Amino acid sequence: MNYKGLKTGDLYVPYVVIENFGEGLGTEEMRASYKDELFELPEKLDTYMKETVRMKKEQAEREGKAFYDGPLVRLGNVRKDGNRVLIELQRTSYHRFACSNRSLDKKLGGKTIRELYVNENDLKNLKDGLANPIGVNLGIVTSDNHVILTKRSKKLHQYPGLYGVPAGFMQPEDKYDDKKYGVFPVKTPDVSPFITAVRELWEEVNISDSTIPENMKLIEIGRAYDDLHAEIIMHTRTDAKSKDVREQAKFAVDKFEGPPILAEFNPRALSKYMVETIKERPLGTPDIQGIWIPEKSPQWVPAHWRTVYLLLEKEYGAKEIERELKKAIE
Repeated sequence: MNYKGLKTGDLYVPYVVIENFGEGLGTEEMRASYKDELFELPEKLDTYMKETVRMKKEQAEREGKAFYDGPLVRLGNVRKDGNRVLIELQRTSYHRFACSNRSLDKKLGGKTIRELYVNENDLKNLKDGLANPIGVNLGIVTSDNHVILTKRSKKLHQYPGLYGVPAGFMQPEDKYDDKKYGVFPVKTPDVSPFITAVRELWEEVNISDSTIPENMKLIEIGRAYDDLHAEIIMHTRTDAKSKDVREQAKFAVDKFEGPPILAEFNPRALSKYMVETIKERPLGTPDIQGIWIPEKSPQWVPAHWRTVYLLLEKEYGAKEIERELKKAIE
């Protein structure tokens, strides 16, 4: 496959930019429209999903296990709406995600799902019939100038053992609630990536001070190049110090991430993490050649690498980052 992902210097990051918003959008500048009707897959994919779910359920019953499904939120479109950016959202599900985006290498009638539904020359096109759930990724800097990184558990089905940032999939329940999110400057009834970011940060790192939503900006919307699920990148700052984050994280409810890594927020310190590369295609990604490149693709969840890169770019500029990345590789 002709590589269509992001290339930074000598690094091949399997990620695709849909829209970058420069300094970022606050809650006043972004609006979400949400359709709660469950997204329906195209007929071939729907048939494949129903058959797969039936077999998985039967297998789970034989083994005395449960076969998980759960609600997710699909990105349908991104467009300008006057002075705001409108993102169009719809309810989808984990089963739809597993049987479309995560099965792109599966053959249906002689062709892979990727060959049937994806236009490789227009990866920004979200009208491809896939589930396209949204992952929300948060780059956050502490008051003593450290970035919160994570190392994903090797028990996870997707991207196990890779570096990342606090992140998670958007859920239909990620709506404004005065008791939970009263510190937000704009009270909106919409399903919102701002709420997802705050929820995931609390679940994974156990910090939730009021400066986090006050400083939060939506920086970029993109897609993972491997399975094409949607990605939203957010940035913010916290009044917490790095030592406070380490202590609070011990009580986080999400045990699928390791203890946080508090890295100094500068290109030299972060580049040593950012240039670590994979030896083989990460588990839980479609088996398609030319997307993950051994010794060239960072050992990171792709959108999470991009999240940290954009944090640094805003503060130090692209030339300084790429100079330090090049030094670290050499």
